[in-house]
Amino acid sequence: WDRVAGTGNIYFNGVLVLSGPVTGDPVNTANAIFIGRDGRENRPSNFRIDEVAIYAYPLTDAQVLNHYNIGLNPGPPARFEITEITYDDNTGVVGLTWNSSPVDSYRVEWSPDLVDWIELADGIASDGSTTTEEFDLNLFFPTGIPEELYFHVLPE
Repeated sequence: WDRVAGTGNIYFNGVLVLSGPVTGDPVNTANAIFIGRDGRENRPSNFRIDEVAIYAYPLTDAQVLNHYNIGLNPGPPARFEITEITYDDNTGVVGLTWNSSPVDSYRVEWSPDLVDWIELADGIASDGSTTTEEFDLNLFFPTGIPEELYFHVLPE
C-alpha cells in the first residue's frame, strides 16, 4: 500500500498479481499492526506467513522480487554498513564502499557533527553486492576541506 499514491499491490512469490486503488486509510497508526488477522479477534490464524517486511517507502517490482529471492536462500544476514573509506590528500577525493542490494539505489550524506546531514549525492545505482562511489570534496568545499567529516549511506 502506497499512502501517497493511494494504491495497493499484492504480490505472490515476488510477482505482482493484483494492483489497484485503495480507498480510506487501511492502517490506523494509533493502534498496533496485526499481520494475518483482524486485530479484533483473539484467535490464532490457520495459516503461515513468512518474509514479512514493512518499509517506510514504496518498493519497486524489482525490489519486491529481490526480497522474495533473498528469502528463498537467505544465507547469513548482511549488515548494511560502509565497509571502506579511502581518502587522497593530494586530490581531495574520498571513496566510500558499502554492502548493497543489486536492485537498490542509494543516497550519500555528510555531516560535520552527526546531527545535521547534507546530501552529497543521490540516485547512486548499486554495483551489485557492494557499491563504491568516489566524491571530489573540493567541489563541495572550495575554501578548504574540513578536517573531520562523517558520512552515511541510505537506500532510496
